[in-house]
Amino acid sequence: KKSTTKGHNDCQRWDSQFPHKHDFTPENYPDAGLEENFCRNPDGSKSGPFCLSVLNAQAIQYCSIPKCVPKCDGSNPEECGCLDENKQSDYRGTIGVTEDGIECQRWDSQVPHVHNHDPKYYPESGLEDNNFCRNPSMEKKRAWCYTTDPDVEWGYCDVQPCWDSSKMTLTTIGSVAGSSISELPDGSSIITTNSEDISRVSDGFSFFHSTQGAGNFDVSIKIDSLTSEQGWARSGLMIRETLDPISRFEFLVFSELGWIQHERRLGRIEGEWAFSSNKGSSFSPEGFESFYPELFENVEMHMKKVGNSVAFYARRDDSHKSW
Repeated sequence: KKSTTKGHNDCQRWDSQFPHKHDFTPENYPDAGLEENFCRNPDGSKSGPFCLSVLNAQAIQYCSIPKCVPKCDGSNPEECGCLDENKQSDYRGTIGVTEDGIECQRWDSQVPHVHNHDPKYYPESGLEDNNFCRNPSMEKKRAWCYTTDPDVEWGYCDVQPCWDSSKMTLTTIGSVAGSSISELPDGSSIITTNSEDISRVSDGFSFFHSTQGAGNFDVSIKIDSLTSEQGWARSGLMIRETLDPISRFEFLVFSELGWIQHERRLGRIEGEWAFSSNKGSSFSPEGFESFYPELFENVEMHMKKVGNSVAFYARRDDSHKSW
């Protein structure tokens, strides 16, 4: 029931000939829903819904109507936002700071930044009486907000993307055993695997995965504990080109020995496998000492892909590092 144009001008009633005379009347288009002054598209214009502006200037003006997009797997608007077509426009949680830690400006305020995302123009976007991160016009890639810093107009927010772990598939490469996944009532998962080696050509390990194709993604995990009867247990996040054992990959893992390692396999150079990073990019956060399991409580990892770039982030308490 939107009744304002893209320029935020009020629409003229369809059954009125003032201030503009027109043929878009309910009588001429009885099935077009021309009630009151709501934006409609009675003649099937390729430019989309429009209305007659109450201003004496140009009569027909188009309206900004959000696209209808399906819910994603794992949709939970109070906790996360769907990416891809949705661009987290479905998020209705209470995060009110940017990912840089700047407090958000209220959507119904024009101070310190003047803007056109007033709640009255986006009545279905969750902007009423708050400063929470949203994406009302879907013009940006994910949830964001205007900031209370006069020098920073707006910023993206650290809103978790929705994903459904029940849609993930168990895959085994190499010699492994005893892999399983179970769902908890709070939506989190317990993943148990028993693997040999993750960073050599044999790629002997088990993992749970989903196929992302060419799109962007943003995945976070929390490692509560890491235990193993062998000396090289690891747990982490990986992106692979394919599920073939010889595929190129990039990963970030925690070791029970207390270090965090980033590594990528680039492919073959003169018949040999080419690796980069490896332990040169590992680090031992403050408070990490050798051996498990107590030292791995509340470890967080984050993997994000935008275009052709992949970024990794690891944190435990106040110790963190990015790749």
